Amino acid sequence: MKDEKPSFTGRRRRQTDLSDKVIGIMTIIREIEQGRYPSVQKLADELELSRRTILRYIRAIEAVVPLVYDRKKGGYTLLNREAVKLIPLRHEELAVLVVLYDMAFHMGGPVNRYFQGILKRLQACSAPAVRDFSEIASSFHIIMPGGSEHSDESLFRDIVEGIINHRRLFIQYHGITTRERTKRKVDPYALVLHDGFLYLYAYCHKRKAFRWFGLDRIESLVVLEEEFDRKEDFNIEEELKNSWQMWQGGKVMDVTLRFSNEVAPRILRRPFWHPSEERRELSDGSVELRLKVDGTEEIKQWIYSYLPHVEVIEPPGLRSEIVKELRKALHSHDSMTRPADSFRRPGEMDNERIPRGLASGIKSRNFRL
Repeated sequence: MKDEKPSFTGRRRRQTDLSDKVIGIMTIIREIEQGRYPSVQKLADELELSRRTILRYIRAIEAVVPLVYDRKKGGYTLLNREAVKLIPLRHEELAVLVVLYDMAFHMGGPVNRYFQGILKRLQACSAPAVRDFSEIASSFHIIMPGGSEHSDESLFRDIVEGIINHRRLFIQYHGITTRERTKRKVDPYALVLHDGFLYLYAYCHKRKAFRWFGLDRIESLVVLEEEFDRKEDFNIEEELKNSWQMWQGGKVMDVTLRFSNEVAPRILRRPFWHPSEERRELSDGSVELRLKVDGTEEIKQWIYSYLPHVEVIEPPGLRSEIVKELRKALHSHDSMTRPADSFRRPGEMDNERIPRGLASGIKSRNFRL
């Protein structure tokens, strides 16, 4: 039996899906190069990934190194045995290249076009080992939530120029929340990809503070002749270290979450979810996470994705806020099938009238309404 009160263990850095992809693709490349003829099922079992994910990785690898499926051996092998040697990259570098190709193809727009240019240069110095990437790009599609294509290449190029050369920008911005159009001078510091969208992190002279600007919401942009003094110690990862992902709330808060044993393996699968994380496994199989996050709006959405198997222990304000929003959601779903004035307490409701996950989440011991 596991100890109920083990010491908390801190984690120093954030685990990312990117590192998982690199490790997975490196493993596939190694298996193929060593002549083991790995099949999709074998790789799926070994890496504990779905067959669909393995197939996507293989298609991405094929964009860089031509592969063939050997029906007799029942697995994949190199079309050209010298292909990997001809490309001037180590295995881990090749794996990163494949992952970046996968991401760039999904993003589309200028990012994809610039990356295609890089691959063409690689293709020129590595032929015939590298095949035409456009053929591969037209052969498969990656489905991810929140995808967005930024088609304005000049906008992207101007922002990159501003960041590299410390040039101030003048933009017209259409706020997605306020829906207001404003003109601002900004000092560009970084570009961040979040949930399929590119964001500019810049110091806004109008607000006298750093702000986020979605590239798809910038209606016009001019690179000014003015230069700005960039903070010498600026590091975007350091800026975001307390954020759950990207957004900042202005106040760092202690958050404690308890996940039931039903989802504990999914929580423990990652070495850590946040740099500040401390975790412990309880004797009943549940897992408790302690975190320090700047604002709670982002982490709240993540908490909702684990209902009804998560409970907010602290802070009380976040717990109360979630209860209030669950009540509102329950009322909205219930009003679709009955008059609003006939709303009853959760224990009196017919669960089939609302989504199963929402009903069980609200009726669980985790959140009492």
